Amino acid sequence: EEEPSLESLAAAAVRAASRLPMAEGIELSDSLSAWLESGGDDGDIPRPFPQSEWLRIFACATSQRRFNRIESTYSNLRVLLAINFDDFNIGDNGKDEMQVRERALLKARATFAATSLPSIADSSRVWVAASGNKPASEPLYEPQEEISQLVDRARAVSDNERPVIYECSAVFVSENATFVGYGKVSMPLLFANSGHMTVAQQLAHDQLFEKVSVGLGLPFVGNSAFDEFYELQQLKKSGKMRRKTAGAALLKEKLLREATLLDSDILKVSSFLNHMVDVELMEACGEELAERLEETQATKVLTVEATGLLPSMFVAKALGLPIVFARKSRQIGVSDSYQVSYKSHMVSSVTDLYVSTEYLTPGDRVLIIDDFLAGGRTADALIRVCRMANANVVGGGFLIEKRNDAGRAFLSGYQIPLESLALVSIDNGSISVIDDEVDTGGDGETLEGTALFRVMQKQGGVALGGLDGIVEEEEEEEG
Repeated sequence: EEEPSLESLAAAAVRAASRLPMAEGIELSDSLSAWLESGGDDGDIPRPFPQSEWLRIFACATSQRRFNRIESTYSNLRVLLAINFDDFNIGDNGKDEMQVRERALLKARATFAATSLPSIADSSRVWVAASGNKPASEPLYEPQEEISQLVDRARAVSDNERPVIYECSAVFVSENATFVGYGKVSMPLLFANSGHMTVAQQLAHDQLFEKVSVGLGLPFVGNSAFDEFYELQQLKKSGKMRRKTAGAALLKEKLLREATLLDSDILKVSSFLNHMVDVELMEACGEELAERLEETQATKVLTVEATGLLPSMFVAKALGLPIVFARKSRQIGVSDSYQVSYKSHMVSSVTDLYVSTEYLTPGDRVLIIDDFLAGGRTADALIRVCRMANANVVGGGFLIEKRNDAGRAFLSGYQIPLESLALVSIDNGSISVIDDEVDTGGDGETLEGTALFRVMQKQGGVALGGLDGIVEEEEEEEG
C-alpha cells in the first residue's frame, strides 16, 4: 500500500490538533502556566522592527538543547526566538495515541494562544520496528537517555538488522499560517544509538526553516551580513533611509525664506500655512509624516480644528485612514462628547476641546497630527481625550517643532513616538532651522565616511546630501 504524502499527513495532523482545547494544552507545561500567572510579557521581549533590529519575534516549545541550536539558525532571517517552554508533558495525559505531528501542533498552538507570538514546537519518538514474529516496541516520546536502554533491550532478543525508527515533526503556528516539517531515520539495530534522534530532528527543523522562510517572505541574511543588515535597519529606524524626504526639505526652505517673528518667540508662517496655504507643500509634508509613522499601524488620525486639519488630511490620505478632529465648541446635534480643557502657553484663556463619542471608540489606534509642537499642551489634551475613550495613542506627527518650548520633553511621559519635519530654535530675535537629518559622524566624519554612505554604496545607490546644519531665519506658532 502506498504511503500517504507528507502534505496529506500534515493536513490530517492540523485537523486533529485543532480539535484539542487550548486550555488543556497550556496546562501541559508548568513553565507556560507560570509565565501566564506572572503576567506574561512584562516588556522583556523586544518588539519587531523598528522598535528593535528583529523583523519577527517567535516563541518556542522544544528542548533547551534544540532551542539553542535553532536560535542562531533563525537569526539568519532576522527572527528572534525570544522565549522557550521546554517542559510540555503530553505523554502523561492520556494522549499516547497521538502522532508526533499532532503533539507538536498541540504544543505550538498552546504556546501561540498563551503568548500571541508565532510559535515553533517539535515532537519526537523512537521505536524498534516489528521483525518476524516480534511486534514493534512501544514508542518512546521526547526520548533522551532512554534510547540507549531501548536499543540495549532489543539487541538482547533481536537480530542486528532489525530497524530502529527515529521520527520528528517540527511545526510553526501563527494567526495566518501553519507549516510542518518532518524527519525520519531508520537504522539497523547494530548501529543504532541516541545520536540518530538528532539527525531526524535536524531534518524536520531544516525542512520547517525553509518553509517558514519562503512562506513568510523572510530572506536569508546570513551571519556574515549581520553587521551590514543591522546598520541598514538602524538607518531606516533613524529616518536616514526614508524614501519621501521632500516634505521636510521644502518646509525648511519655506521657513528660511518666508517665516518671520512676532514679538519675541511667536513664529509667523501665515504665507504658506496659517492663512494662505501651499497645497503642494502640505501634501509633501503629509506624505513624509505618513511614511515616518506607518509602522504604528494606526486606525484613525486625530487633530484639532482648524490648522491641524491641513497636515492631517494628507497624512490620512497617504495612510488610507479617516480623520477625527476635536472642535473648540460643542456642536448642536452632538449629544455625547468627550471634553477636555487646556491652557496654551501662547494665550491666557482656557480652551475646551470636544470629540463625539461616536467617532472615537475603545480599541482605536490613534495618530495625533498638528501643525506645531511647542509647549505640548494641545497634544496632551488630545491624548487625554483618547484615554477617556479607551483608545490607544500610537504616535504623534508635527510640521514644526519649537525646541525652546520643550514640548517633546513635556510629552515624554506618554512614551509614544513623536515625529517633526522641522526643528527650530529662537534666540535673541533670530530663528535657527536645525537640520538633524545629516550626521557628520560625531568626529568630523563626512557623509562619505558614514554608515549610510557605506550601505548605499554597497547597494549601488546614491548618497544624497542635505541642508546645512544650522541656518538663521524665522518662524512662528499661531493658535
